[in-house]
Amino acid sequence: MLDSLGYGFMPSAWVIYYFKTTFNINAMTLGLIFSINDMLQSISAIPSAILARQFGPIKSTILTQIPCGLFFMMIPIAGQSLIPATILYFLNQSLSATDVVPRQILLTSIVSSNDLPKVLGTVNIGKQIARSVSPYFTGLLAGSGLLWVCFIISAALLITANVLLAVNFRTADAEIMKKQSVHHDFEQ
Repeated sequence: MLDSLGYGFMPSAWVIYYFKTTFNINAMTLGLIFSINDMLQSISAIPSAILARQFGPIKSTILTQIPCGLFFMMIPIAGQSLIPATILYFLNQSLSATDVVPRQILLTSIVSSNDLPKVLGTVNIGKQIARSVSPYFTGLLAGSGLLWVCFIISAALLITANVLLAVNFRTADAEIMKKQSVHHDFEQ
């Protein structure tokens, strides 16, 4: 939920606002940037499954989400330069959805199939509530000319959430991959 709280600080509407006000770009350029962004985000599901299979759900999440947060954190460092900020945003977004498949693997591996619908529903409600709190604070910071700080807060929360995930589930990859290999060997 901590990562969802972080994502709530800079949803795409605020990122668009930041790009518009910081770089003073026209609507067509904004549309192009965010169209490419959406394509990158949707394509990122493909390597997500491959990485989860190769490294396990926890390691693959850490390998993608910490750099994702770092790229996002660096966007305001680009200053008034549109191209570096856009590249950092594209790098961030190309990794932002790579945790979806690994987290699904993790949840389906540790939660019984009978409880899975309840758990997934509860997780989604919690994520939505966490995301709904942050925009208020983003508005306060933006109103004070500090919108750039929200990139740092968002990224810091994402990175912290993933470090906590790694610490709390450090043995999960081995256990999950062992289960998968047993199922795989059984099928042969």
